[in-house]
Amino acid sequence: MHKSSRKVWAGALTTGVIAVLGATIIAAPSAAAKGQAAPAEIKMVFADGPPLFEGAESIEAGEELKIINKTKPQEIGPHFFSLVEEGSLPTTKKKNKKCAKLELPVCVNIANAHRVSKRLVVRKRSVDKGADGWDTSFTKEVKGDSWFTDQKNESETRVVSPEVAGSTLHYFCLIHPDTMRGQIQVETLER
Repeated sequence: MHKSSRKVWAGALTTGVIAVLGATIIAAPSAAAKGQAAPAEIKMVFADGPPLFEGAESIEAGEELKIINKTKPQEIGPHFFSLVEEGSLPTTKKKNKKCAKLELPVCVNIANAHRVSKRLVVRKRSVDKGADGWDTSFTKEVKGDSWFTDQKNESETRVVSPEVAGSTLHYFCLIHPDTMRGQIQVETLER
């Protein structure tokens, strides 16, 4: 994590302000140019309100899902895109604060999976448990799939595993758990 991102995160935690993969985009032929469908996208955004996720609400199992940071981390802080079991999501203002302070078990589990130090340095940007791709959700005991970003326009693309067809994947940001959350329905792959 860059120093400015660490300061913003630490500042947000100490003031109680609470608002989820480390590959940088490299110029390459687009999926459309290769004859493939472009991946579904979920963007991290920040404009006239709190930071949010916006984008795809459903995807077919086996297709690619691209997460893109469209925010300026020096203004709002870094982000995580973490898959979480619905029952493990923080649901109250108190739990959101505990999560952002790394005091809620599922949030501690995410931080540990990313090897976040006491000084809030993220040592592992991408966590992929279970099958390759987006398929495994965090609970307080189980490590799941997650990605950390602290750079504008940084992205992470993974296939949504066929094993999760017919399910709903819930996700949120460890740093902004009250507003940066969402879900995506995984449709059965049609042949």
